[in-house]
Amino acid sequence: DQLAGSLVGNIGEDEAPINTLYTDRFTGGSSSGSASAVASGLVDFAIGTDTAGSVRVPAAACGLYGLRPSYDALSKEGVLPWADAFDAVGILSKELGLVSAVFDVLSEKGVEQTPITKIFLPKAAFELASPEATEAIIAATHEIVEKQGVSVEEIDFTDCIDQSIADLFSRIASRDNWKAHGEWITENNEYLAPDLRTRMEVAKQFATDSQDKVEADYLERKNLAEKIKKIVTPGTALVMPVIYDLPPLRNASPDDLFNYRKIALRLNAVRGVSGLPELVVPTIS
Repeated sequence: DQLAGSLVGNIGEDEAPINTLYTDRFTGGSSSGSASAVASGLVDFAIGTDTAGSVRVPAAACGLYGLRPSYDALSKEGVLPWADAFDAVGILSKELGLVSAVFDVLSEKGVEQTPITKIFLPKAAFELASPEATEAIIAATHEIVEKQGVSVEEIDFTDCIDQSIADLFSRIASRDNWKAHGEWITENNEYLAPDLRTRMEVAKQFATDSQDKVEADYLERKNLAEKIKKIVTPGTALVMPVIYDLPPLRNASPDDLFNYRKIALRLNAVRGVSGLPELVVPTIS
């Protein structure tokens, strides 16, 4: 994807990478090439970056395991930033054990492991998902519950998946993005895909916000992260969709793609804001 700028996986290429699970649909993005290479069997695993869902979304779209670790769990040295406040290095593979092994190799510090004893199902997230996606995720959750003997509880979680949270995420990410790439974007604006050009204009506007607005957004993020971490404590897991349905068709209309990105951002922004890890588990074998 051009400038890692699409949760769809379709910005700036002559032809978008192939989704071998659904050949008539996009791979998700922005780690679209990484997901396509793993799903097609070209490689056993791939590394990607995840800011707003760029590892998680293609993992879900292509039927892969996808890990977005806790913020800064893996070094970002040498990684071109998109939004430093949220960027994380993630891993894609068909094999869960390989995801774990790659993480162990890349990790510079040990990770404390706490067994999961309780699963939360956030009602607000499933209200955004299709009936088919909800059914698949609930079925997979209850399979885990039965095998592992953990408890499950439905929670509301509306305040953490509200559109205002996605908007907060976008404002902070946009400022970081413009700070990192604004000069280059200005010089090369004519070469950007139309959708990305529009979003970079928005980023430029957010970059001119007053210091008071910037500080207010960071305080809101801090408070939200603390609120989420009081709910998702060690030993618990939040199970929710990453995309609300199958990935969009390769001939989908601009309106359909916009709606897909909008809902995907709402479902994925909560992890970026909180800094908590997320593992995508495919529900299709």
